[in-house]
Amino acid sequence: MEEMVLISTKANGEQVFSSDGEVIQKLTINVDGMVLFQSYYQFDYDTNNSSQLARIIHKKISSKQCERLFYVVKQIFSNYISDSIDPHNQSTWKIYLKEGQTSHIYTGLLDGAMNYQGKPLTLILQHILGIEHLMAFGPIKALKGNRLVETSDTNIIYLPNHDSLNQEIKGLKECVLSLTLKRDHQLYVENKIVEIRYTFELGPAEYRAVQAAMQLERIIKKYTLIQEQKVNGEQISLPKIDEQIDQSYAYQNQFLAHKLQLLNQAIIF
Repeated sequence: MEEMVLISTKANGEQVFSSDGEVIQKLTINVDGMVLFQSYYQFDYDTNNSSQLARIIHKKISSKQCERLFYVVKQIFSNYISDSIDPHNQSTWKIYLKEGQTSHIYTGLLDGAMNYQGKPLTLILQHILGIEHLMAFGPIKALKGNRLVETSDTNIIYLPNHDSLNQEIKGLKECVLSLTLKRDHQLYVENKIVEIRYTFELGPAEYRAVQAAMQLERIIKKYTLIQEQKVNGEQISLPKIDEQIDQSYAYQNQFLAHKLQLLNQAIIF
């Protein structure tokens, strides 16, 4: 056997022993001894999707432990016949056993009935993996109330379902929303008002100053062209010089038209 994947699911509204509010647990173990455990607080029974992660555990067990576990699992499921179950109304487990290109799937109720030589299979998993609150194949009545100690090589990330954490996240969201609204108000309202006020009060003077600077630039250019034609002994043609200047400084008319449009908008506002 190369890999086993065990998915334990609590039915909607049903209480399952020591799962700490978790409604679905997924345990993956491969032949190299790598173990991945994931559990969730919420499960959509209509779409078969889980959400709100509760715990993640990454660890590695020894090859001897892995070999023993796989041997026990193969012995139990060699002649096992899956139960007829209703996953919407009953707490269930489903196990996938991969061997080469073949995968075997078995299902059953989360009632703790699965055992090997008189020992509950859930208890065997807990002893080998050292993971607390396993739903696995169902409750271990003999150990109810006891706690297992996590092994030292276990890397656990706890994501508790605390109301205080949810409230803190909600507060941060409201803070971000408030700051975003404040930024947008300053950017699209207050800044616009300042811009219009500036245009209304200083715009006419700025327009006249820009217009005078452009006219001076044209005069200097015109004088330069006349002097060039004199030096080159060419006949001076003022209409051609004016046409050349108009083509060179066409952008000035567009710029002045834009400034004039801003002035008109500020007056209307």
